[in-house]
This record gives sequence, C-alpha cells and structure tokens, in this order.
Amino acid sequence: MTSLLVLLALGAQPVKVFVSADGVNSDRVSSAVCVQSLAEGLRAWGVAVTTDGDLAAMAAGKRQEQLLGCDDRDCGIDNQILVTGEARLECLLSGDDELLVVVRVIDMKPADVTRLSLGAPMVTTSKGDLGPDVRGLAPQVAGLLRARFGVDRVAERPLYEPAGTRGPRRCSVAGEGAAALLGACVALRASASRRSSARAEPRPRPPA
Repeated sequence: MTSLLVLLALGAQPVKVFVSADGVNSDRVSSAVCVQSLAEGLRAWGVAVTTDGDLAAMAAGKRQEQLLGCDDRDCGIDNQILVTGEARLECLLSGDDELLVVVRVIDMKPADVTRLSLGAPMVTTSKGDLGPDVRGLAPQVAGLLRARFGVDRVAERPLYEPAGTRGPRRCSVAGEGAAALLGACVALRASASRRSSARAEPRPRPPA
C-alpha cells in the first residue's frame, strides 16, 4: 500500500503537484536527479506527484518505469497535471562542484497574484550527494503544502523512508489498511526507543 492510498483510505484527497527543472541549468543529468529525488521524497508524505519526465514518457507512449514499486495511478501520476495541479515545484541548480539547490514552490491556483510563491527551501550539496540531500528537503516542502492546502491532505510525517534518504530510519509501509500501517509505525518507534534506553543504561560493575 502506498502512502497515497493511505491518505485516500483516511478520506483525504492528496495534494497534486507538478515537479520540473527550471529549464535554465545546462546540467541536464543533475536537473533530472533533483526532480526525481524530490518526487520520491514527497511521495513518502502522501503527495500525488507528476514530474516533467513522467509527462515526457507518456507523450512518447512509454509506460512509466516502476522504480517505486507502485503503478502510475497509485503514485499519483496525472497526464493532465498542468490543468489539475495545485502546486508547481521547480528545481533550480547553480554551481559546478558545489551545488546550490533551490526548490521554488508555486501555487498554481492562487487566490490572487500576490500569493503565487509559497516558499523556496534550499540546500548546498555536491553532485554525489545531490539525491539524498534533495530528498532531505521533502519535510520543508511538505510543511509548505500542508499550510496552504490543509493538514489533512499531506501526511504529518513520512509514511515510509525513501531509499537513500539521509537521517534515522522511519517506519515502512506494511500490512493492510491505514490502521495496520500506523500500528506498525508505533511498534517500530517503541522498539527503537527500548533498544536505545537499554544501551544507555550503565552496566553494574562486578564486586571487587
């Protein structure tokens, strides 16, 4: 069960976003890594993501590669995203060996033109660390989306950990239904807490 289906099971309509490169950076490989990594990170938060690469693949008549273990529908891919989308995320990269990555979050249906920009999280990284560091921006972007479109439409915390993401391991999607998923999360965190407490307790010294 994907995080997108979990939100649907809880009665919420996931936020639909379009992720693309800014079209200015000449390093197409790095731009593609940024877009794909950001999409992977946000899908873990229950966001329905379509990328510019997804649209290109569909336009060419190719089936979307199943890198995430879900079909196109479950990943939230929508060939009408430019019409139906609610937010557009643009990856802006600058630099050579050291990269500055800015993710511009734009409201596609603003109440007025003064509210187009929702924010612009950024990170400094290298080409080797680009994927994990961009996935690490997902919590900030998810927070901006929750604030704009509703706390019930984006998960409060990631429902699984995307491969290659930096930071402590969180719970994975398992079991049938949202209740089973949340139960697994609680059990995993409790187990990790007990192991951590056991390691922290000093061992008694043997009598002299």
